[in-house]
Amino acid sequence: MWLKKTAQIFEKALNPVIPVIGSIGSVFIMVAMLLTVADVIGRRFFNNPIYGSYEIGSMILVIVVFSTVTYCQLLKGHVSIDLLVSRLNQKTQYIINIFVYILFLATYSILTWRLFVFAVETFNKNEVKIIKETILLPVYPFVYIAAIGCALLVLIIFMHLIMYVVKVVDK
Repeated sequence: MWLKKTAQIFEKALNPVIPVIGSIGSVFIMVAMLLTVADVIGRRFFNNPIYGSYEIGSMILVIVVFSTVTYCQLLKGHVSIDLLVSRLNQKTQYIINIFVYILFLATYSILTWRLFVFAVETFNKNEVKIIKETILLPVYPFVYIAAIGCALLVLIIFMHLIMYVVKVVDK
């Protein structure tokens, strides 16, 4: 019973927030696209490219990936091949999903921890990307974005894991 309530608490907290974060990622996809188009037009027609568009684009991709992957996991939209698992009974499928989600949770928990450590290191070193020797783009905000995105993913994975455990216990 308490597991079900825990899952509901996570669901109530994450369901309104994650789609907004996914939408922010979608906006940044458009920003990256416009940056690329402007760079190509500037380079091709005016012989004046946007300096640092590659570096800025790579930083934008960090925002895109770590904001949209959480939304995809919330919808359980990741690709899975269940050729064999789909032939098993429902309870066995839930048990297999529990083991998969435990591995998923462990992997992304370690990744989240290491990203936060790396973010603190880049902040303390004041690490920057140098663009055309005039623009200094700090790295740490993007590493923090990646770490926060991974942390949110861990919460969603944990929520789904609890839901599968509840389904196994209820059956």
